[in-house]
Formats: sequence, structure tokens, C-alpha cells
Amino acid sequence: MTSIKDIFDDRMNDFMPEYSFTEQDEVIRSFSLIGELLDLVFPDSEAALAMTALKRIVAHGRRGEWVWAELDGTPLDTDWRRTWSDIDGWNDTCSPPFLDELHDLNAFANFGIIPIWSFAGNDGLKTDAGTNLAERVKAASENVPAYIEGICAKIDRLEALLPREDAGHSAIGQTIYTRDQARARLALDQDQPISLHALAMLSGVTAKRIQNAIYAKTDEAPLVGKNGLIAPEACEPWLNARDFHWSLWKQVSALAPLDADWGKNAPFEAAEASDQVDDFLFVPVANDGSYFHPGLYRGGDVREGEGKAGFSIGGKGDERIVEDFHEALSVLSKMETPRWRRPNNESQKWGIVTGQTWKRVRQGDLERAAQ
Repeated sequence: MTSIKDIFDDRMNDFMPEYSFTEQDEVIRSFSLIGELLDLVFPDSEAALAMTALKRIVAHGRRGEWVWAELDGTPLDTDWRRTWSDIDGWNDTCSPPFLDELHDLNAFANFGIIPIWSFAGNDGLKTDAGTNLAERVKAASENVPAYIEGICAKIDRLEALLPREDAGHSAIGQTIYTRDQARARLALDQDQPISLHALAMLSGVTAKRIQNAIYAKTDEAPLVGKNGLIAPEACEPWLNARDFHWSLWKQVSALAPLDADWGKNAPFEAAEASDQVDDFLFVPVANDGSYFHPGLYRGGDVREGEGKAGFSIGGKGDERIVEDFHEALSVLSKMETPRWRRPNNESQKWGIVTGQTWKRVRQGDLERAAQ
């Protein structure tokens, strides 16, 4: 039996060697803005004094009593800009909770797990020093959406505080990317449609690559709805083809509160959408990438010179109105060259398009595309 804990451990073994702590570095290095502000306002060595003290505060945190006299023996760092451009967000700090949360966020975004789960049941959580960690373990296992969104909201605040660099880039670019990637996964986990850009982040490719696949009508290419979003089920073939790690948190949350042996006796059940039963239909696809779907039903009051509502099937001068979608699809399948009316993307005027190929699509995806 493959347990939930087995899957978690395997993903942790994949995650840890790849993780570079870039988010932690970006956040700590952003403190250099404090020095720049002081250097702007004060004429002498105030910036160097403040940044020398700040480096010690960042490294020390609130561990034990703070002895201000120790700063008397600390050499003044006149080259503080270089120091803060190279400071290590993990090894040169006291590892404040937010930096640990960034670690969790990256693992969630890329592997669908939260590393802090591994601390569940640890005796150290029962001490005063472990109170914060115990609270985070509880939050990260009992209400994962709130935990992840809480971290993302902190990044929102940090992004708002920091000025943009040249060409509009942010000093915390990787941190922002990880935030957006985590939110995309969370949306997918909660059965919400996502953008093409979000799907690109989750699958580790460029949006252009997905667009090319859609244009080429590859088997795993997602169907994009009229609102520009992609339904969760439509994302599945694309993500599965790229060994996507589907999130584990729903199964872990079902075991909460977690103890030291959590997940060891719970069998892992694949959470991929492929396990869901759904009907598939073959629909015609025009050369512009649009396809025949239930949303092309036209009410009688919007038809020009025609009071009957339904789907417009056939070429110009040889059109017929079919009220039922499945019947209309059957008619199209029997045509030598399938043709139907659909609204133009720009003018929204209804014009006839010609089917160039056929695509196998979930019926649920067709219904979502029509919304």
C-alpha cells in the first residue's frame, strides 16, 4: 500500500534539493531600502549605523534578551550596500516565521505539499518556543486555503511597499511569481477556472507554448472558454502530460489534527480529475480554433428574419435550425463539410465558419465554454 505519508515524503525528497531559498533572499535584501531612505535624508554615516544594527537584529531576532551594548563592539559597515546585496535570507537570519512560510508556499506551488506538516506531533511544539510553530502546523493542516492565502496576502503588502526597479521589474520578482503560482494551484484545487497564464505557471512552460498547442489542436491542448478562462477538467490532459503533482492537502486535512504518525496508515488516493467519470463528445473545430458548443444556441428574438430558436447549421443558403445541441452535432457529423454560425470575436456578428477537424472533448468542458 502506498500511504499518504509515502507520497508526502517522496515529494519532499524531490523538493528539497531543488529549492534555492530565493524568496527568502529577496525579502531580506529588500531591507536595503531602509538604508537608501536614510542615506537620502541624513548626510553622514546614519545609514551605515542603521544597516549595521539591522543586520544584527535580523540575525538575532528575539532569541533571549537583547543586549544593546553588544553593538558597541560591532564594526561599522560602510559597505552596507554590498553586504545587503549578498545577504543570505536563510543562513544570515533568525528564520522568522514569514521566511518559513515562503518555504511552505514554494513547496505548495510546485509540489502540492506543505513542509510544515512534517513537524506534526513533535515534542518541541509543546514548549513556549514552539507555540508559533504549533499554530502554523494546525493552520496549515486544518484550513489550507486560508493558510496559503494568508501568506499570499503578506506578499501583496510587501509588493505594495517596495518601489519598482528599472523597466518595471520588482526586487521580489521570484516571490511574486511563487505567490501567483500558489494562487493558481489553489484556484484549480477549488474547482475554479484559471487563466492561460496560470496554467503556464503550473505546468512550467510559457503561455506561448500553450497557445501554440491550442492552435495546433494537439490532444492535450486545453479548451479556452469564451471568458478566456480554462475549466479545471480542461487543464487535466495538459498537466498530466507534464507530470504535474496534484495537491495532497485535501487528503491530509481529512486526517487533522495531525499526530506524529499522520498519513502512515492512510492509503493514497489519486486526486486527479481523470478519476471523474464524464461523457466525451467529438465536436468540429474551425480554422480559427473556435469549436461547436452549447453556447451557440440563438434565441428566436435575436435572429434576423427568423423566429425559430436553436443552432444554425449548414452553409449559406442551405441553413437549418436545430433546437437540440446533440441533434445539431449529429447533423454536423454527417455533413461532408460541417458548417455552423457563431458570433465573431470582435464584432459579435453571427457568421458561418467551416469545420477543419474534430476534437474529443468532455461534455462538462463544453458546457463551461458556453458560459
